[in-house]
Amino acid sequence: MSPKFLIRPSEPSDEASLLAGFAHVFRDIRSRDVWQWIYRDNPDTSKSMACFTHQGNFVAHSGASFHRSIYDGRTIRIGQCRDAYSEPKFRSVMRGRSGLFAQTAQSIFEQHGAADGVTFYYGFATPSHLRLGIKQLNYIEGNNWGRFLFDTPKKPLDEPNNYGFLSVTNTFGENFDRLWHSREKNFKIAVIHDNRFLSWRFHARSTRNYWIWTFTPYLSPEITGYVIFSHKDSKAMLLDFHFPEHSRATVDFWMQIIEKLRWQGIEQIETVLSLNHPDLTNLRNIGFVQQELPDEFKFAFRVFDDGPDWATVNHNFCFTLADSDLY
Repeated sequence: MSPKFLIRPSEPSDEASLLAGFAHVFRDIRSRDVWQWIYRDNPDTSKSMACFTHQGNFVAHSGASFHRSIYDGRTIRIGQCRDAYSEPKFRSVMRGRSGLFAQTAQSIFEQHGAADGVTFYYGFATPSHLRLGIKQLNYIEGNNWGRFLFDTPKKPLDEPNNYGFLSVTNTFGENFDRLWHSREKNFKIAVIHDNRFLSWRFHARSTRNYWIWTFTPYLSPEITGYVIFSHKDSKAMLLDFHFPEHSRATVDFWMQIIEKLRWQGIEQIETVLSLNHPDLTNLRNIGFVQQELPDEFKFAFRVFDDGPDWATVNHNFCFTLADSDLY
């Protein structure tokens, strides 16, 4: 590390310069409220590392959110890489493996790696970030995922509406915990999508608009499925979901979903998920069609020598868009 630069954990007093750097790099505005939601409110903690000149000028940032996950029935801790960016005028300083951007990102893995109880990292990266990560940070690209589309004008499967009812909610509770616990046996490696995680991930402080709909069978107090959408104009993104285990109840739930989406003017639904998701068969059966992978982002892992290898994680890690920072 050059004596002209300092890499350290970011502090609340750094937020103004970090947000200014974010706006400069991404041509987008992130509010202080959203930043604090990500880095202060995560119940399982988040970390932010930053590089500054000794005059206090922003150079680079790399962040991670940590999440409780299951791995072969036991609870582990994994990290999601996020908010990796650098000030363009410093990118020519100390190129290669000793580059300031690479050193800032590497500091996350060194300070919060296997010794700190983190089993592996994953993230959604731009193609250029992935190329840099493969060369300088030991990233490995994941390939066990897909993109799927559903056009709402198509005629849904014909099934009478007599299995249960759809409800609208904007909060999560113990009923989501019970649903997760009833389904977790179907996942080999996955972030735990319970009330604790979902309440943070889809909190109003994110400033994003979500539709959260649940399915409850008649004569039962328990939800057996849910969907979470983000939406813009005539398109909806399916971010997270569990469908009822009974196939006909799944069709019933989906028909009610489509009716509401059509009423909202939604013409197309898109989702991205791992190809080992236990509800993938249900998605295909109700009419989702697999497409080419998106050009704008890739998926990658960062594993450690004393943790599961890439092949194990790539094959078994199950995710939806709820496990991303994209929507």
